[in-house]
Amino acid sequence: MKYIISAATFALLANAQGQNLVPNWSFEEYTECPTNLSQIDNAVAWQRIGGSPDLYNSCGASDTVNVPSSFAGYQEAHTGNGYTGVITYHHDAREYVQAQLDAPLMVGVRTHVCMSVSPGGYADVGQISPELMSSGIGMRMSVNAFPIPDEYIQYYFNTAIIHMATILEDTANWTQLYAEFIPDSAYRYVQVGNFFGEDSTLAVTVDPDGGGLYAYAFIDDVCVSQVDGVCSALGANGADEAKNTGFTARLDEQGNLLVDWGTNYTTPAHIRVFDVTGRSLAHMTVAFPLGRGSYNIAPSAGGAVLVFIISTEHTNTPFKLLRTTP
Repeated sequence: MKYIISAATFALLANAQGQNLVPNWSFEEYTECPTNLSQIDNAVAWQRIGGSPDLYNSCGASDTVNVPSSFAGYQEAHTGNGYTGVITYHHDAREYVQAQLDAPLMVGVRTHVCMSVSPGGYADVGQISPELMSSGIGMRMSVNAFPIPDEYIQYYFNTAIIHMATILEDTANWTQLYAEFIPDSAYRYVQVGNFFGEDSTLAVTVDPDGGGLYAYAFIDDVCVSQVDGVCSALGANGADEAKNTGFTARLDEQGNLLVDWGTNYTTPAHIRVFDVTGRSLAHMTVAFPLGRGSYNIAPSAGGAVLVFIISTEHTNTPFKLLRTTP
């Protein structure tokens, strides 16, 4: 699914590129257009640190790694023309990618991280389309680089800064994973993959005729920033209403944020709202948000706003761009 991005949001995305510490965060830059699988090293600044991750681009000379249709499924790029993909579950096997940040993180400074993910599956190309979908895809960071192994290697930390705690199964849309944290070290590297062991990873069969007994995830728009609003801008998708398994949210004509909370949210949730320039409009904590709530974000709020709802139980909640009702 493609989204129409306003001129103001496009300007914010352009600004985000300068503040996002992840180089080639949307996998648009490459040394050579991908022609086959296992060519993540063609993506500028990225490298494999486990398995043989793949690079996709609409320039692809082969249907195997083209965008939007490839061996792993059908998905438009969330931004630009390219993205990467990794195996998230396969007989206790995983794939991982890594990039060095443009600058080390400043210790003690609030840091925003996010990335957009979508599952592989139901591909028309080839005979190795993923049969499974799984949980687990996420992001970690380190001070020192992870080594490039000679063979498949597994990282079972069972922790991650952000990760998909439930099964990634929406093939029509990109899901944004978002979190904020305070770094205790000057982290210089970001790693993406499933860092959870088999006992901590959920997997289900969705396409028994796919031909490949594994789960797979496409990855785009990887962001690490210590500037407010930068990573949140990359998740903007132009939706009029945010929908999640735990809540639905929209803006009324007066600029009030209306949220219908679901039973998944039994502990405090944090609401953050930005305008399309990245200016913070509201930051509040809602205790035990059951039922329906109305929150005034700004008396004169108009146009599009970026709304992020972070539950202490569900840090991987997808966040959507909300617009006022005409």
